Amino acid sequence: MINKCKTILLTASLLFSSTLFAVTIDITKRGAKGDGVTDNTVVIQKAVDECSAKGGGTVLIPSGTYLIRPIELKSNVNLHLDFGALFLGSTRLADYDHAFPYKEGSMNQSSGLLFARGQKNISLTGFGTIDGQGGSETFQFGNDGDGGPKRPKLIYLVECQGIVVTDLTLRNSAYWVQHYERCEDVTPTERDIKVVLTELGTPDELASKYKGETQDCLIGQPYYSLYVYVLKIVTACISGGMLLAQIMAALTSHTIWYIAIYRTIGGIFGGILTGFAFVTLLFAFFYKKGIKVDGLNDGIDNLPPVPQKSNRISKADAIVGIVFSVIFTLVFLVCPQILCIAFVKNGVGVYEPLFNLEYIRQTWYFILAFGILGVTRDSVRLIDGSYTKRVMLVTIITNIIDGALTSIWLLNDRIMNSGFFDGIEQLFGTDAEVISHVFIHFNKVFLSIIILALTINGIETVVKAVKYSRQ
Repeated sequence: MINKCKTILLTASLLFSSTLFAVTIDITKRGAKGDGVTDNTVVIQKAVDECSAKGGGTVLIPSGTYLIRPIELKSNVNLHLDFGALFLGSTRLADYDHAFPYKEGSMNQSSGLLFARGQKNISLTGFGTIDGQGGSETFQFGNDGDGGPKRPKLIYLVECQGIVVTDLTLRNSAYWVQHYERCEDVTPTERDIKVVLTELGTPDELASKYKGETQDCLIGQPYYSLYVYVLKIVTACISGGMLLAQIMAALTSHTIWYIAIYRTIGGIFGGILTGFAFVTLLFAFFYKKGIKVDGLNDGIDNLPPVPQKSNRISKADAIVGIVFSVIFTLVFLVCPQILCIAFVKNGVGVYEPLFNLEYIRQTWYFILAFGILGVTRDSVRLIDGSYTKRVMLVTIITNIIDGALTSIWLLNDRIMNSGFFDGIEQLFGTDAEVISHVFIHFNKVFLSIIILALTINGIETVVKAVKYSRQ
C-alpha cells in the first residue's frame, strides 16, 4: 500500500509540475536537425537542463532522425519522442567516457546513452524509437572485462525515483537495453506488461513449463487445470449429497448402525468413483480431440475483462446451486422416503412417504434430468463469473426445459401417496380433513413455487445480461 501511495504521489507530482510550469521546448526551434547526420546532443542537453531548472516540463522531439551522444536526464523532465522521431546513438566509444551514473572504477562501471543518477520524476514517452546502433563494429569486442571498456546501455538510471517509460521502441542496444539500479517507483506501462506476458506465454503454457508436461498423457494443459477444478466441485457435491441421503435413509428405515455406516461409506465411495470416471473421460475426450472449452485462455488478448462488481456472479452462489442440484438428485434417487409422516397403527410404528415411491422409481430419468439441468446452469455461471450472453442463453434454455419437465412430472395423478393421507387421519383426527386438503394439492403448490423461482431467475439473468452488454 505504501509503495502504491508513493507511485501515485510521484506521478501526481510530475503531472502537477508539468502543468504548473507549462514548459515545452521543441528542439527543432532550438537548432536541432533531424537529418541523421547533425550531432544534436548539445541542443537536447540544454533543453533538458532548462526544463529541469524551471521546475519541470517537456522536451519535444518531432519526427526526424537525430544523431546523439549520451544525454543526462534530469528531474521533472519528460523527454517526448513523437511518432516518427528516431534517436541514433553515437558509435564512437570515446563519446561515452563521461556517461557513467556510477563513478569510474566501480563494479558497475558502464555508460548509458540516456543516463541519470539521483534524479526524480523522469519520463520517456511518445511513439518514437531509440536506436543504440549496437551492431556497429565499434562495440564488437567480446565480453566486457573488469577494468576495461564496457559497451553502453541504452537506458541506465541509478538511484532515481518516479520513472515512467511508455510506448517507445527500444532497439539495437550495444549492451543491456534498460537498467534501473537501486531505483524506486519504476512504473511499467500496460504495453510493457503485455509484451512480457506474451513472451512468457499464456497462463496455461507457463504452468505447463514448470510442470514438465509431455504430450504422452491422458489430460494435459490447458485442460488439466480446469479438470482438477471441476473434479473438486463434483467430488464435494457427491460426497455431501450421498452422506446426507444415506443418513436420512438410515433414520427412516431403522437400519442397524454398523450396516448404515457400511452403506454410507460404500455409497460415498461408489458415487465419487462414478463422478471421477465421468469427469475424467469427458476431459480426456476434450484433450485428445482438441475441443475448445470455455474457461481456457489461449492468449493475452483473449483473457476475459474484469467484470464490474455489480455484474459479477458470486462463486459461492453458483457452487451452492450445484451442490443443491446434486443433493436434490441423490435424495430423490436414493431415499425419497425421507419426506414422510410417522404414526402408530395397530401398535406398530409406521412411516408413510409423501410421494408415491413406485412412481418415483419409475420416473428416475426425470429426477436425473433435473439434476443435470441445474448443474449445467450453475456450472456456466461459475465458469463465466458474470452475466454474459452465454449465461443468459443457457439459463433461458435450461429453465424452459426444467419447467416443462417439472410440470409433466408433478401433475401426474400418481405422484402423491394415498397412505400419507391415512397417516394424517391417524394423527390429527377431526382436523385431518383440513390438513389433508392442504397436502392433497402439495404437488401443485410445489410446482407453482418451482415455476415462480425459474421465472424470476430467468428474468433477472436476462435483464442483467442485456444491461451490462450495453456498457
